[in-house]
Amino acid sequence: MQKLEETLRALGLNQTYTGYENLIKAAQIVMADRHTLYSVTKSIYMPIAEERGFCWSAIERSIRTAVKRAWKLNPELIKTMAGYSLAIQPTAAEFIEMIALYAQRTE
Repeated sequence: MQKLEETLRALGLNQTYTGYENLIKAAQIVMADRHTLYSVTKSIYMPIAEERGFCWSAIERSIRTAVKRAWKLNPELIKTMAGYSLAIQPTAAEFIEMIALYAQRTE
């Protein structure tokens, strides 16, 4: 979890963003089982929403907001983390996958 927090902070995100905690939880889910990426809403957003007492769309929205902020502040680091060329801001699901794999690679 510490590597995930360091990664998000390097991207300009901190605990003042609701998406911060949701991104950490989402990345942990992906790190435990990459197959969850095949059904992001059902396997990632819904469990987090249930745990936190929100609807799944609020979880997705908070993550999208965090992705937008990170892309605005540090697109180069996101491109490095992705490991492939990015011309536009990644989707929430793409970003979750990126930070999960990046955290695993750099531990």
